[in-house]
Amino acid sequence: MIYLLSLALLFGGCSNAFNPAKPHDEEPSIEKAQIYIQTKDYNSAVKVLELFRSEHPLSLKIPFVEKLLIECYSQTYDYPMLQAATDRFLYEHHEDPDRDYISFLRFNSISHQANGYPYAWMPIDRAQRDISRVKDAFIAGKTFIRDFPKSAYSPNVAHALPPLKETIARHYFLRGEMLSYRNEPIGAIRAYQYILSDLQDTSYALQAEKALEKFSKGYTLRENITFEKKFEKENG
Repeated sequence: MIYLLSLALLFGGCSNAFNPAKPHDEEPSIEKAQIYIQTKDYNSAVKVLELFRSEHPLSLKIPFVEKLLIECYSQTYDYPMLQAATDRFLYEHHEDPDRDYISFLRFNSISHQANGYPYAWMPIDRAQRDISRVKDAFIAGKTFIRDFPKSAYSPNVAHALPPLKETIARHYFLRGEMLSYRNEPIGAIRAYQYILSDLQDTSYALQAEKALEKFSKGYTLRENITFEKKFEKENG
């Protein structure tokens, strides 16, 4: 009797394991989330969608659910979560027809974080701080234009790139000025050279060129003085 009861429990458990929720059972959750989105209750929609994703990880509806999540993060200006969601979506869905829009939202999320999110309103010179996020945004923008040159969003991305590039150039120019003030000429020269090699179409290229000319004249003068002193010493 105990043996038969054990078998009954075993096969009863197996029958549940091999009969997961039917696809139509997923629909109410997605519909509920869409209603929340229509009423602009994005936080509630996110909770429902994230629960759906955890309960139905193999569902064919997952790409659509992730798009809804991305839209919610975009509407609530949650840029870190928006970047994470778009990164994941682009990594997992290579053939999705909305890849350009998702990539555009990714660029927006990185750009807003580069501009100081959530403190973008503070009067801080971004070029005087760590500009790694600014570089990330610039690279993301260039990658977008390369991958989606005919996208309707390409003009918006192209318009946003010059200010990012100017910030990067200003950072390296200020770095050169600082190193020059500290009497570290090699580092200063490298900073100016980077502007002339990779950022030559920015407003700081001319200033970097003048700074390098000043270094060149200074070294030439120093070499001449050293040579004259050496000559005088050797010839009395």
